[in-house]
Amino acid sequence: MSAKHAILIDGTIGVGKSTMAHELSRRFDGAFLDGDDFKAEGVPWYCSSLSTCCRIRDAGISALSEKAILFIARPVRCLDWIYFKRHFQRQNIRVFSIGLQAGLANITHEGRGRSFSANELDRMAVMIREGYGARPYSDIHLRTDQHDIKDTAALASRKLRQLLAG
Repeated sequence: MSAKHAILIDGTIGVGKSTMAHELSRRFDGAFLDGDDFKAEGVPWYCSSLSTCCRIRDAGISALSEKAILFIARPVRCLDWIYFKRHFQRQNIRVFSIGLQAGLANITHEGRGRSFSANELDRMAVMIREGYGARPYSDIHLRTDQHDIKDTAALASRKLRQLLAG
């Protein structure tokens, strides 16, 4: 049986978590889960964090029955990291984190073709101040505002291959 891996892609709203996780899943022939697909509708994130993590965990374990590696795009708080690490490790799944960072002006630049609500903009600024994407438990830290997605994903792939080989 080959080793199984769950890779958490952390960062603020709009930093490129889903884009990066999707691109890495393609490069590694892995599974991809977008944390937004598992959140409870109509409930603030802080009221449903545990149930969201449980749904992601269950879907992740299921996805890893068919693939050797899973990429999860989701802002990762410390308690989330501990939760995923413990639950996946109980299933003999190695867990790593990639932290994505970018400046607020770069995330919201109109040339990116994405617009954000006032609430998202406020939350984004708070998340940057709180250190999303720069967590000490992340194994890899990358900036998504220095290169295009292909170059950033290539760098992430190289670093991740080194990490997985170790």
